[in-house]
Amino acid sequence: MNLCFPEFLGPVRTLDSQRAATLLREYPTSRAFAEASVDTLACLRMDSRRRVGAKLAHELIEAARLSVGRHDGPAYRSEVQLTCTDLAALRERSQAIGSEIEAFVAAHPIGSLLKTIDGISAITVGRILAAVGDPGRLRSAGALASYVGVVPGTSKSGLRRPNHSRLSPLGNAQLRHALYMATFAAVQRNPWLGSYYQRLKATGKPPKVALIATIRKLLCAVYSVAKNRRPFVCPASPTTSQAGSDLRRDGCIG
Repeated sequence: MNLCFPEFLGPVRTLDSQRAATLLREYPTSRAFAEASVDTLACLRMDSRRRVGAKLAHELIEAARLSVGRHDGPAYRSEVQLTCTDLAALRERSQAIGSEIEAFVAAHPIGSLLKTIDGISAITVGRILAAVGDPGRLRSAGALASYVGVVPGTSKSGLRRPNHSRLSPLGNAQLRHALYMATFAAVQRNPWLGSYYQRLKATGKPPKVALIATIRKLLCAVYSVAKNRRPFVCPASPTTSQAGSDLRRDGCIG
């Protein structure tokens, strides 16, 4: 695209979206866009619900007419179109696998309970089950946090006593990364996690440190739900006496 139509990323912003792949499959170079009709391009469907629209079509055509990209041979067109076709196939396969994971989690005795924790998706639950199996089999919520690696590491040497501890280099890095992204979304939807995260930031904790602590809090809930075999209910709710006692006993509250 740097050779064929470098200005494409102005109106579209990213190449890894379905919108970009749909556009480039039909118009792989700047010349193809420059010769297109605004009405035809505006009516192009990006998916079953959305069309390109007149505004974006006009922006793309104007950018193409002023583009510095001059590579327009059959080889360049073919490479762009084949790449977009491959991306579309991989996107469909990813969606199909996601649907299979959702069905597996819904039928799994522990997965279906973990899915009741607001803010974590079936994909995240699937990652936890694949890596840990039954989280409730571990001796404590702290053991689960240690397995994931959201615990401070020791960094002392002689008289050196640092004020801040880094994360332990041990633990399941793939699961930790997945939970980092999942918790970032969960604090927006789960009032229990969200209030905990905001409270840590209000005390002066950096956002990343607060998020790591919130991951540990989420793992406490995962452990409690798996161990007690009961759905998660937010402790802030007035109907959560049993859920609150479970979470308190397992070290999630307090």
